[in-house]
Amino acid sequence: MSFTPQPHTLIFNDNHNARNQDQSFPHFSLLPKELRLKIWQHALERDRIIKVRIGAHPSVLELRLAEHSGRAPRPDIQILGSYGDSERHRVIVTAGQTMPTLLHVTRESRGESLRFYRVHIPCAFADPNGNEKGSGTLYFNPEHDFMLINPQWPVKDSLIDFLYHLKTKLDPRGVGLRRLAIDSNSLLGNDLSMLQPSDLPDEVRAAVTLVLEDLDEVFFVSTVRVGRQLLGWKSGIGSSAYLYNRSFPVQAIATTFDRRRDPRSIAPDLKRVYVGMGREGDMVILWHQLLAKFGIGTDNKHTEYRFLLTFDPTIDGDPIVDQKSAETWLMKESERWQNEAGELSINDDLRQDAKTTLGFWLFPIEVLEKAPSYEDGPVKMLDLSEYWPELASFDFM
Repeated sequence: MSFTPQPHTLIFNDNHNARNQDQSFPHFSLLPKELRLKIWQHALERDRIIKVRIGAHPSVLELRLAEHSGRAPRPDIQILGSYGDSERHRVIVTAGQTMPTLLHVTRESRGESLRFYRVHIPCAFADPNGNEKGSGTLYFNPEHDFMLINPQWPVKDSLIDFLYHLKTKLDPRGVGLRRLAIDSNSLLGNDLSMLQPSDLPDEVRAAVTLVLEDLDEVFFVSTVRVGRQLLGWKSGIGSSAYLYNRSFPVQAIATTFDRRRDPRSIAPDLKRVYVGMGREGDMVILWHQLLAKFGIGTDNKHTEYRFLLTFDPTIDGDPIVDQKSAETWLMKESERWQNEAGELSINDDLRQDAKTTLGFWLFPIEVLEKAPSYEDGPVKMLDLSEYWPELASFDFM
C-alpha cells in the first residue's frame, strides 16, 4: 500500500512556532536600557522541564560498594570530607537542550540570563543515549524550571546530598527546588524506600524537609511506549483493540514548553487512554510514604500535584530532537498504521483537529485513583473523558 501524507500528520506545535518566526526588530538597540532589560526578562520567563540523573561521586560509590561486599576499598580512591561538607553527588543532563539561548545573543542578554538562571549547577553532559560527553554547568531557575529527577543508588549520597547542596550552597536565595517531576522508576529503582532520615545529619535532614514541604508543584510522570497505536495482540499489552490515538502527546528532547488547557478536539481519544504497566497508581502512595518519613503530612496544601502522561517515540529508533526529526517519525508512524491496520486505516476518521503535539498531557491527580495496580493485569486502558487535560507543547525555538 502506498503512503499518502494526510492532514493529521501535521504537528500542532507548528502553530506556536509559526508565530515566533520572521519577527525581527532591527532598532532594538535604540530602546532605553530599562525597556530592553524588561524585554529580556519577559523572554526568559519560560517554563522548562529538565531531565536530571543524579548519581553518587565515584569515590563514594566505591566506598559504598566495598562496604556492601565486605571488601576493602581501592587504595587509590579520593577520600571526601564529612557528610554535608563536600559534594558526594554528581549530576548528568542531556547536552544542548539545557543551554539557554539568550546566554549567547548579546552581552546584555547574557547578563540577564545569568541573573535569571541564578543557580549554576556543575554537571556532566550526555548525549540522548546517556553517553557522557564532557562537563559543564546547568543553569537553573527554581521558580520556572521543573526537574525530572532520576536518583541512583545510594540515594543518601545522590538525591539527598544533591537537594541539601542545591538549597544551602548552590542557590544564593536558599530556595533550591520548587518544581519536581518524578516517575515510578525514580521511586522504586533505587534504595529510596529504605532511606531513614534519622541517619542523616541534623542540618541535612532539616534542609531536605524544607525542600519537600515547600514544593509548589509535583508531576507524577508516566512515559509509555504503547498507546498512540494499538495493533491488536501485536502491541504486547494483552488487548485485541485496534486504535490510533493521534491526540496522545509525543516526547522529544526539548525543555521549554507552553502550558494551557488542551484546545484540540480530543474527546474521542480520551475515552481509551493507555497510562502504563501498573506502577502509576502506586506513585502517589510511595511519595506520601517518603513525605511521612520526614514528618510531612498529606494535608500539605502548598503543593499542587499533576499526572504527566506522554508517549516515548524511541521504540521506532532515535529520539525526536527537532521539527524535522518529528515530521520524519510521524510519517513513519502513519505509514505503519496504513500498512498494519488494513481496512481500518482506510475508513479511519482522519480528523484535521487531532494533530500531534510534541510535549505531554497534565491530568488532575485524581486520574491516578482510577489507574489499576500492577497486580490487576497488563491492560491499562482508561476512560479519561471527564478529566480534560492541560497540554504542554514543546518549543524548539
